[in-house]
Amino acid sequence: MLSGIALFLWLEEKQKGEGYYQYLAAVQGSDTRRSAATISVNNGNGTSQAELRDGSVITVKGESVGVGGKVFIQDGEVIGAAPDLAQYEVEV
Repeated sequence: MLSGIALFLWLEEKQKGEGYYQYLAAVQGSDTRRSAATISVNNGNGTSQAELRDGSVITVKGESVGVGGKVFIQDGEVIGAAPDLAQYEVEV
């Protein structure tokens, strides 16, 4: 991962022909999959069951967050607790 100054210098150098989206994707790693979920079960073997927003349940690595807690998941692993914010669904 690049430090703030190194990132700024790298972006300034690369700015000549590409868009900022490509820079951020390169730094962030655009191939990673991240999502938020609610822990429904800690399995006791280093994994947990997590319910995604669409209602599907997946098994993820990690038991650091208790049942009912919101988590961020990256590439099938709990990467940390997520804030418990209100969720709204709007149909357009």
